[in-house]
Amino acid sequence: MYEYTFDGNSAQKQKDYRDVFELIYDNDDDIYFQTKKTYLHEEEGLNFKYKYLVSCHYREFEDENDNNHLLQLSMIVDEFSLADEVKEYILGGDEYEITNVDIFENTFPIPFGYEEIRLEFKEWLEQPLLIDKLNTISVLMDMFDGIRGFWLDRVWNGIGSTGWDSIKYCIFNIDPIKAALERHDVA
Repeated sequence: MYEYTFDGNSAQKQKDYRDVFELIYDNDDDIYFQTKKTYLHEEEGLNFKYKYLVSCHYREFEDENDNNHLLQLSMIVDEFSLADEVKEYILGGDEYEITNVDIFENTFPIPFGYEEIRLEFKEWLEQPLLIDKLNTISVLMDMFDGIRGFWLDRVWNGIGSTGWDSIKYCIFNIDPIKAALERHDVA
């Protein structure tokens, strides 16, 4: 029997998340982890580096018994593979180094799975459920990356945008909304 789950995916064991992920951002409402490993997608005309991010965000609900945090695994294009125009958009004219949190918040991260969870209000890394989920995701990372084409092919909005559209936006600055509409002869 599988004891550990994330978004319907199961694992019989866990791995210490610190072997796979590193903490990159932490405040009262959000926490982000990125894979230590940088992955490489190689395909004719479409070569890029990418990472996976696990984010957990506080969400306010009317009922205090509801799950109050969204835990999400996403794929993002690495900053070194971003088109110059996309980098400029993220920076907004400022002169600083782009972080993967900036990429997550200012592009179209590709969702690979999410769960709503209930956490208490204390330090993030003192949350047994959060640590349990991170350890489970760490075991599942090879599976998620192995079937990434499935996740990239999935439509993630009402007009038919896919993960491939998000990637092409990041590396070629091709508008993902326009690309989806043109694919369906709507534009």
